Parts: sequence; C-alpha cells; structure tokens
Amino acid sequence: ILFSRVAIIGLGLLGSSLARAMRMQHMCETIVGFDQNSQHMEYCQKEAITDVCAGSAAEAVSGCDLVVL
Repeated sequence: ILFSRVAIIGLGLLGSSLARAMRMQHMCETIVGFDQNSQHMEYCQKEAITDVCAGSAAEAVSGCDLVVL
C-alpha cells in the first residue's frame, strides 16, 4: 500500500478507471471520489469503485495523501 487515502476529483471514464486500477493493485487503503455529476458518484458507490463519495472537492481532498484531478 503506497497511500493511506486518495482523492479522485472527476469520476468519469478516466477517474473511475484510475480508481479501479488503484484498487486492483492495492495501492491505497481508502479512495474518496467527487464529481459534479451525481450519477457518476452513485455509480462508483454502487460498483464499489470508491469507498467514499464526498459532498465537495474540498471535503474529498481533506486528509488525503494523493489528489488526482
């Protein structure tokens, strides 16, 4: 595990693919996601792509070791 907490801002094709790859490679303990499109966040929660979906970008990055925009 390289990172304790990772924030991914933007959960479209690129962001969700990155989250899946990080999860498959066990690169982090917790993946926090945020997207302005609530459907993207709902999908990522339902498919367990992210551990947490934040209410804002500022909330998502709080306490993170790595932030991906």
